[in-house]
Amino acid sequence: LARYRVDAEPAASLAAELAGSRWLRRLRDRSRSKEASFALRDVVRAIDDALFEIATAPGEPRNAQAVIVAVGWAAQVLAARPKLWDRLPPPPLLNAEWVRRAYVDSPEFRIAVVLGWLHARALDRRPRGEGALATGQADAPNSDENWRAILPMRVHFAPVDRERASDWSEGEGGTLAVWRSGALIANLCEVARRRLVEQTRVGYPDKPFSGVIGVGGGDIAAFLDGGTGFDRLVADLLAGLSWVSWPDKEERKRLFEVWRSEPGPLPLTYAALKPLFTPDAVLKEPSLRLPERLRLPIPPALPSLLAVNRVSDALRLGMDRARGSGLPTPFISAQPSSGPNDGRRLLAALTIPVHRGVLRDCISRAYTFEDEPEHAD
Repeated sequence: LARYRVDAEPAASLAAELAGSRWLRRLRDRSRSKEASFALRDVVRAIDDALFEIATAPGEPRNAQAVIVAVGWAAQVLAARPKLWDRLPPPPLLNAEWVRRAYVDSPEFRIAVVLGWLHARALDRRPRGEGALATGQADAPNSDENWRAILPMRVHFAPVDRERASDWSEGEGGTLAVWRSGALIANLCEVARRRLVEQTRVGYPDKPFSGVIGVGGGDIAAFLDGGTGFDRLVADLLAGLSWVSWPDKEERKRLFEVWRSEPGPLPLTYAALKPLFTPDAVLKEPSLRLPERLRLPIPPALPSLLAVNRVSDALRLGMDRARGSGLPTPFISAQPSSGPNDGRRLLAALTIPVHRGVLRDCISRAYTFEDEPEHAD
């Protein structure tokens, strides 16, 4: 019908790598069987169409995004069909370069990326070189300890094992796979609660909200003001980006060459509660100038208060916890105004990893060591 010239661009090479993968070949074969569902056939067609588009126009970020979104959709289709698990494994992780090829200068894309690489950290006592998995934690201070990454974001989209997330796990994985077809905010609130339950149940040494990279205050402000269209785009991208492997040092450097994340005004409620949702390993960073032995655990009732929109009570509880940890709390009596869903959106926003500068601004705003506060919301 027509001829298309395909150049030897890096993005086209990435597409060829996925197109020739054993996983996609097996997925295509299964979609051609008489028993294949319409959803399975549709998702294979979506992947093939997206791969064709990126091969013919590799420089277009939207084409790379379409591939990522289609892989995320495939994972959800397979997750809903346990009878296929013995023949079709979860999707293989995409190369981290996909993120740079798909990058667009928008808060929605950056937020989806940092959430897609959300994870928890556990101490790995094995000697270096014996299987210790580097987390890529950008904000954690230097340490001689080995850490391994657990609870990658994709465990919430499909019932897979909690560490490598490479095999189906109906039992334990089923309890972690809390992402449903509902709205982004409701799902992120459920993710936050599930991760905190896992921290208590398994005994992780730190809060399970570690990030590979972070967004700026402007992106968080955009999220707090976001609406239905904003949320839908983040959700679609996140479902696929959670199946992208983390960048190594060189790829992260290349990503930062295009990464744009501007500062922005943030409300007191966010500034006061964000340190509580930040891993203690990050809070020990010397540039934050916090007490050396600071521990700032999340009060168990705090997520539930936000989920039912009791923002003032959540703020007071969070500041009580901060004061108990040795931080000054000049705004502990503040009464912030809130809308009908602000608590749930705030809880969702608190799960998003941020740049160290955003965290520093939050601490100086809410926990100033000055005798007189300048202002309060």
